[in-house]
Amino acid sequence: MAESEENHRHRLEEKMVDNDVWARRAGQIGGWLIAMTVVVGGLILIGSGKGLVGFAAVLIPLAVLVGLFVYNQERGPGRVPALDRSDGEEPSRRERSGSSRA
Repeated sequence: MAESEENHRHRLEEKMVDNDVWARRAGQIGGWLIAMTVVVGGLILIGSGKGLVGFAAVLIPLAVLVGLFVYNQERGPGRVPALDRSDGEEPSRRERSGSSRA
């Protein structure tokens, strides 16, 4: 019985990790598409004579992407704040699910 529960838990954890990886990848792709759309729009604006607005539309998304990259590099790879426990305890069900009811 305990072995069956352990196998079940391992399958659930594996599924959660796979879903998390997919969600992160989808978020990265979506963010990149939005940023590149704004950059291309800025280049079109520059080409149509609206230099200052176009320059801002190109510069701001690139600055945000660089800022996020630097922030994530300093935070460290793979750290999930809700699961990063220094006391060795497992997070509660509410903490794992991200629920924040007060």
